Amino acid sequence: MSAVELKGWEGSFPAGLLSPSDIMMLRNVRSFVEAEVLPRRRDLEASTRSGGRDYEDMLARMVPLGLQGCTLPEERGGGGVSSALTLAALAEELGRGDASLGWAALCGEAALRPAVRAGNVEVLERLAPPLCGDAPFTGALALFEESGCSGLEESGQWYPALGTRAAPADGRWELNGRKDRVTNSMRAGFFCVAAAAEEGEGEGGIGLFYLIPPLEGLAGAGERDMGGLRGAQLGDIELKGVRVPSAFRAAGPEEDTALLEDAQALARLLAAALAVGAGLGALHEALEFSAERPAAGKPIRQHSVCAAILADAASSLQAARDCYASAAAFLDRNTAEDAPGHQALARASLAKLFCCRAAVEATNRCMELMGSYGYVSDYHIEKYWRDAKLLQLMEGGTYAARLDGARWLYPFDPLFPNPLYEEMAGEGA
Repeated sequence: MSAVELKGWEGSFPAGLLSPSDIMMLRNVRSFVEAEVLPRRRDLEASTRSGGRDYEDMLARMVPLGLQGCTLPEERGGGGVSSALTLAALAEELGRGDASLGWAALCGEAALRPAVRAGNVEVLERLAPPLCGDAPFTGALALFEESGCSGLEESGQWYPALGTRAAPADGRWELNGRKDRVTNSMRAGFFCVAAAAEEGEGEGGIGLFYLIPPLEGLAGAGERDMGGLRGAQLGDIELKGVRVPSAFRAAGPEEDTALLEDAQALARLLAAALAVGAGLGALHEALEFSAERPAAGKPIRQHSVCAAILADAASSLQAARDCYASAAAFLDRNTAEDAPGHQALARASLAKLFCCRAAVEATNRCMELMGSYGYVSDYHIEKYWRDAKLLQLMEGGTYAARLDGARWLYPFDPLFPNPLYEEMAGEGA
């Protein structure tokens, strides 16, 4: 690393916001990113195009960091990390190294969260040994279905968009359907799958089910060739007559809907923090480049125009960090009385909207500062841009986030009754 340094979470979060144990974990992750990830970033992504398993190797190297199953309760051998802010700060550190790796490593915590929040003993007992073991064991939150467009990631349209169905069968649940763009699709040790349970309709009929491979009827349906986050292994899975124990449902009617909102809020928060990390990585590249590139007898960052560009990028990224930290604090204090789940989801959605936009714009500015050097693979900045852009498009994209934000302001409903439509339909008849 060069002498150029960025201010990280230590000087950017108020004192006391992170516990001593959180800070120790963050420092360990930062050291790992500096020593292991940054020197291999180009080789890591190249391996996804050559059939290599470099990301699997890196995930194995990360096991001693304690990120795997870190949200598992301490009495079950986990780290007992319950703070969304801690997870977000970890995501930022990993995003600065490689957002693909960060998303692959941490999305399992969002998938595990419903079982932890519900206190599902059967699921936790089954998952605790591999999560606390010495081998990599990743998870996945399987929500999206292409047939439902982005409805699975827009909180007001979950049930109508669900094509995956769950039906009671001989004391078990039988699932049929397909999930698309699932993280860790071919390597996940467990999936948390959203399905429409036949016991009810509307949001109360949503079920969250834990699938632990190998399972008859559960199969991969191909990996997507994505422009960014290639190491996160976004792909599709098919479910044909997959049967799971009844106890492997996260909680039950109504409760699963609240747990889904909560898990999706955490997933969007992690995406926001990963994007900030990617933006900071791009800023670091631009700072190093502008320190070494001379113009008119001095480094270009000593010219006022370049200094202003760097300051603009830094200010937007710091504002983005403040934004996700505030949303994380809101999620950490999410109780039925003080902060209903849809409010926490709205806050996380707005944070993702702001943070991803800030990261993409900051990376754009840094690219422009570096000129043609900004988009060649000799520098990491073009990958930071691709990863930040895909994070912006994930989890429902920008418009689903906006609609969830609107629901925070007023009872927005795209299916709001419209007498005019009914009148026009009657005239047509």
